[in-house]
Amino acid sequence: MATLNQFLIAEATEYEFKSAVEVTKPRSWLKTVSAFANGVGGSLYFGVSNEGVAVGLDAPQEAAEQISNFIKTRIEPAIKNIVLEPLQADGKNILRVQISGGAATPYYYTGDGTKIAYYRIGNESVQAPSAVLNELLLKGLHQTFDALETKYKFSDYSYTLFEATYKQKTNLTIDRPKDYHSFAMMTETNTLTFAGALFADQWVIYAKWR
Repeated sequence: MATLNQFLIAEATEYEFKSAVEVTKPRSWLKTVSAFANGVGGSLYFGVSNEGVAVGLDAPQEAAEQISNFIKTRIEPAIKNIVLEPLQADGKNILRVQISGGAATPYYYTGDGTKIAYYRIGNESVQAPSAVLNELLLKGLHQTFDALETKYKFSDYSYTLFEATYKQKTNLTIDRPKDYHSFAMMTETNTLTFAGALFADQWVIYAKWR
């Protein structure tokens, strides 16, 4: 069993403490599993009080099995990179659950008749609002908002200011349409992406959304 070789001072963005595995209210810690998977990852320490003091687990093996089962059955989709490690701190048995940031976002807590994605703000795990949920959906599809296709045709818009600025900064002339494809400003079907619409002389995004 490994020995905890760091000082646990306070809960933070990438780690959280739980004095016990709350089997009757698993959302209390599973929401943090969801949040870590939806972000950059993090660690949950079971057997540690909110103040960062090791209180220990009476049955660490049973706790480990409960943790694994809850994550397997109540987090969707399945999280691939989880490391559950037994540790000792101040002579107490604790468990560290390390969750890596996932690629198949959003990761939802499913239970109590709900399906909710969480994300991390400071030392809290909170329900993802629609804007954050949309970002997680795009991340899971390996896309960004800028690269999404619009309904506007490249040939209907001009880029005088963009091309003049590009030449001023690089001393190069833009090769149409090759460079616009390489800049991800237009698709193979010659429609604008949101990035392409943003830089058009006609202010497409502003004109359509104001």
